[in-house]
Amino acid sequence: MKLTQIAILAFTLSAAYSVNAQEKERRSTEPIKKISVAELKLTPEQTATKRATELRSKVELTDDQFTSVNSLFLKIENRRAAFTNLSEAEKLKANSELQTVEDRELNSILSPTQQKLNSGTKTTTKTATSM
Repeated sequence: MKLTQIAILAFTLSAAYSVNAQEKERRSTEPIKKISVAELKLTPEQTATKRATELRSKVELTDDQFTSVNSLFLKIENRRAAFTNLSEAEKLKANSELQTVEDRELNSILSPTQQKLNSGTKTTTKTATSM
């Protein structure tokens, strides 16, 4: 009887060891998922600063312009953050209206030369939710 119990115990331990070794091997061969910055959810403050910094390097903003643009983007991103309870159709409409306001206010801050540099692409208007 004792020999049977020892055999069962030995079998159980070896099976558990084998399963554990296989699990370790599986985990070690799985690729590590890389997370891009775009996948992270940024706060409105982080998004506004990121967008203002990108625009600064693109159109060479002065310090005063940077401050104004950052404030504008923060205001816009805070409004966008409030869209969470809206339906998709309402979000699209609200984002469109907000984009119009942003474009108008941004153009009042930028010089005509800076406006031309900015109008080539709309990378400055990406939000954390559209990335």
